[in-house]
Amino acid sequence: MMLPEVYVVRIYRRRRGRSFQLVGRVEAPGGRRCARFESLAELVAILRTPRTHLRQKRAGISSMTE
Repeated sequence: MMLPEVYVVRIYRRRRGRSFQLVGRVEAPGGRRCARFESLAELVAILRTPRTHLRQKRAGISSMTE
């Protein structure tokens, strides 16, 4: 049996049109590991294989909005 995994998905921008644009970030609980995405396809790829995509945050960077 697989254990559930929890992630924080922050969406900073989204636009509808010909190609749906989605920009944001996925964070592991505690905010120490994260990955940015710029499309729905990238978000899906991150959530399918989070260990491959989530990286340690660089020192001094706490969020995209700060």
